[in-house]
Amino acid sequence: MALSLAITEQVVGFREPLPTAWGRLDRRTLFLVELTGSDGIVGRGEAAPLEAYDGVSDDACRAGLRALAAELAQIDEDAPGHLVLDRLSATTPVQQALAAIDLAFWDRGGRRSGQPVAELLASGPLDGVAVHKTIGGVPAARAAEIAREAAAVGFTAFKVKVGLRVVGETGCEPATSTGAADIDGDVARVLAVREAVGPEARIKVDANGAWSVDEAVEALGRLTARPIAIRTAEEPVSGGDAWPHLRAALNAARIDIELSVDETADREPGAIRRGPDVVELKLARTGGIGPLLVRASLAQIAGVQIALASTFDGPLGIAAAVHAAAALKIERPLGLATLDALDLDDAPELADLAQRLAPVGGRIPLPPGPGLV
Repeated sequence: MALSLAITEQVVGFREPLPTAWGRLDRRTLFLVELTGSDGIVGRGEAAPLEAYDGVSDDACRAGLRALAAELAQIDEDAPGHLVLDRLSATTPVQQALAAIDLAFWDRGGRRSGQPVAELLASGPLDGVAVHKTIGGVPAARAAEIAREAAAVGFTAFKVKVGLRVVGETGCEPATSTGAADIDGDVARVLAVREAVGPEARIKVDANGAWSVDEAVEALGRLTARPIAIRTAEEPVSGGDAWPHLRAALNAARIDIELSVDETADREPGAIRRGPDVVELKLARTGGIGPLLVRASLAQIAGVQIALASTFDGPLGIAAAVHAAAALKIERPLGLATLDALDLDDAPELADLAQRLAPVGGRIPLPPGPGLV
């Protein structure tokens, strides 16, 4: 018997526009899939392309999913797993579409066995994962307000978007603009967060590769100084060639900071050997849980620590990332507390799933299963 795949789409807005170095987000499309076998057990998955960030359009993802549905209809559900994966991988290069099918297989497997996915992945997974609150490139006063609200419900770690550019007298825009780096604005935003959450909170910044090496050294010198004292900078520069230059320049300036690579490692996997301490892995962009675990193993072999983050995925994507992080036993705060940024009022089923993944005291509990959530 063949497997059948049903595909639906859900456009969701953001509760408030989210400025970042690569663009302003106000809505996104989630592609939801249901994979059904002859036993009637359904596995659910999700594709979450974000064109402004990863360059994958909704049309490309839609076409990829349709191609995968046609291929699945020709595959015997009892075929060896590695052969199924080979055929699907050859069907489309769209990783977000492949991730949806990967998630659906894992969810179906968990439901068939009566176990949470994390228990299929590892023995003794964590019972939850620490998360940080993500704050966009908003004005300093708004950043402080968001940080205070998050701290009041138990968050002790925060990620602040930086790397915006000055455009005349109109304010700041994404780094795709031609204006100068708004380092003063970045520092003001992060300082406002520090003052709102106190000296013990963990703060990282994310520039999405927007800075040059010189801009990064200037910005990180100011952001690591007291009273701000950030601990980590994510993707301060872009491109593998820039990373060793940045590390050397930071060492020369005696700036001690943990560096996390994100987009650069996706485009250039060898970049993890060129200066970062941590690699950020995103499930939607890597093709699902299986490929993510492979990349995590390769990073660990290279001596680089692992973190997981969201591309503002929907609930199924976040659930899958939580299971993967719990199986990998990652203790550091992760970028998975992003569901509250989405307006799911018109999608009650997704809203219900999101509620089950709400952080409690700065941690997302592992869904008890079976399956993903």
